[in-house]
Amino acid sequence: MFLLIIFAIILADQGTKILLFEQAVLNSGIAFGAFNSKPALILGLIGAGILGVMVLQITHRDQNKTSRLGYSFILAGLMSNLVDRVRVGAVIDPFTLGDWLPFFNLADLAILTGLGILTLIHFRKRSV
Repeated sequence: MFLLIIFAIILADQGTKILLFEQAVLNSGIAFGAFNSKPALILGLIGAGILGVMVLQITHRDQNKTSRLGYSFILAGLMSNLVDRVRVGAVIDPFTLGDWLPFFNLADLAILTGLGILTLIHFRKRSV
C-alpha cells in the first residue's frame, strides 16, 4: 500500500510539472533557493535524506501505519524532486501564492505533509 502511495505522489507531482512547465520556475537550490551554487552538496543531502527515510521504513517495520504514511509522503517528495534534478538540473516549481508563499510543487507539499504527520504523532505520544 505504501509503495502505491509513493508512486501516486510522484506521478501527480511529475504530471503537474509537465503540464505547467511553461509557468514554472527552475530552482537549482533547496528550500527558498538556498545552496543554489552547490549542486553536488544538494544531491548528496537529498540522497542522504532518501536513504535515511528508506532505512527507517525498513528497520522500523513495526511502526504504526500513520508513521509509515508520513515517511512515505516524505520519501515520495524527495524522490520526485530528485527526478527533476537528474532530468533538468533543477527542481521544477510550478505553483506560487505570491509573496505569501514562494514557488513550490506537489513534492514540497508531500514533504511538509509527511513532516506534519510525524510531528503530530510525536506530540500525541508525549501527551499520553
